[in-house]
Amino acid sequence: MQCSCRRAAGLRGDGAIRGNDRPALQLAKRSRQLDPAGKQDFLSVAGRPPRALRPQRGKESFEQPHVRWSQSGQRSLHCHDPHNGHRAKRLNPTAHFRFHGALGGFLPRERRGETFAYPCARAATLKNAIETLGIPHTEVARVTVNGMPATLDRIVRLGDSVEVHPWTVQQMPGERRFLADAHLGGLARFLRMLGFDTLHRNALGDEEIRRVAYHERRIVLTRDRELLKCRDIFFGCYVHERKAEAQLREVAARFDLAAHARPFTLCLVCNLPLGPASDAQVRAYALPAVLERYRRFYRCAGCERIYWEGSHYARMRDAMARIAPPPPDR
Repeated sequence: MQCSCRRAAGLRGDGAIRGNDRPALQLAKRSRQLDPAGKQDFLSVAGRPPRALRPQRGKESFEQPHVRWSQSGQRSLHCHDPHNGHRAKRLNPTAHFRFHGALGGFLPRERRGETFAYPCARAATLKNAIETLGIPHTEVARVTVNGMPATLDRIVRLGDSVEVHPWTVQQMPGERRFLADAHLGGLARFLRMLGFDTLHRNALGDEEIRRVAYHERRIVLTRDRELLKCRDIFFGCYVHERKAEAQLREVAARFDLAAHARPFTLCLVCNLPLGPASDAQVRAYALPAVLERYRRFYRCAGCERIYWEGSHYARMRDAMARIAPPPPDR
């Protein structure tokens, strides 16, 4: 009776190899290489050498890692394991990163202002790697890799030296329109005072914010890092400050709001433009003492609120003067 392993190897009963069985020929060739003298029957265990002749497992049994290139251009390390005849797990490419300026605030203290090595995921882009380290892509002004400018879609390769720079003043195409999340109501109100279209509702969830920001190309203002990492958000700003007036100064400096402000032209509640109020409209809402003291009144067509230049106007004007020029006389 023929041995089952010999039949699997393509052998006849006398041990001869069928001429058209290439796998069996390759197996026999491997056997002769492993044991030129023919003293061991390597075909007895499905083409594997006896356990006594197999190399001992350990660090010394692995070959030195070597570089391989994938079709996508990814460069990574491979190790060959002679015990099982296939490559061991690919090692992740390690690149060196340095984050400048305000971006250091997103990092642990030991990495701020320092160049450090970081093993990236295989086929990771610069956006993936930077956001894995905690920095949203909206906070990145420019990136250089090995001294050359790069986009966030570039694949990270082994040994890359990555320099990441923050925004100082971010110039925006077209009108500056904002979307403030639920925790930035005070900032939204200040931006409306300056005349900037600012959407804000406490009921807005993350999914709705992403949808509106994508379709209306609004600048998302938030203290939620993970929200700013979404690809649907093209423009955004992580607000570091906690007080509303300080937040306004931070956002105004980032987006150069002083040069584009139109103070006291929007309703502070519903974000719609203000227009002149008629005498009848003013009498229906304002007290007689107000009518005697002030002459100019403005009305929101949405919520029908009446605005005039009272004491609150002077306080708001002082706050605006610290970041924007005084509003023109109407």
